[in-house]
Amino acid sequence: MPVVPVAFPQLDPHFYFPALVDSGAHGVRVSVEIAHQMNLDLRRAEKGRLLVAGNRHTCWYVTVPMRIQRYTWNCEVGFADGWSHNHSLLGMRGFFEQFKVLIDTRTKTTTLTPLRHPGSIISPPKLTDSP
Repeated sequence: MPVVPVAFPQLDPHFYFPALVDSGAHGVRVSVEIAHQMNLDLRRAEKGRLLVAGNRHTCWYVTVPMRIQRYTWNCEVGFADGWSHNHSLLGMRGFFEQFKVLIDTRTKTTTLTPLRHPGSIISPPKLTDSP
């Protein structure tokens, strides 16, 4: 499973959480608990419904800075209620439009090349050795 550590600069700079690189996901999705930790006011956020792995979630969409290692970008994040997955999702909108992604299943590595700065390659450390 291609899982990379992602951070929100608004939180503790050493707080990274696992996020699954998922080309089948429409956008970036994390637990609404992260929004609460960031003290985001979701009352003014766009609200929508989301279906992930057969589970329905209410999502609040807010653009916030995200970081992978030294690369930070502004990303629309769907903060989902009832998110019971042990990882967040990094999908097409907000993630794949920022990076060229290379997943090497042989070596179980994921390499990210920021599209705005193509000379800086990011090889996030593996968080998991899941098949």
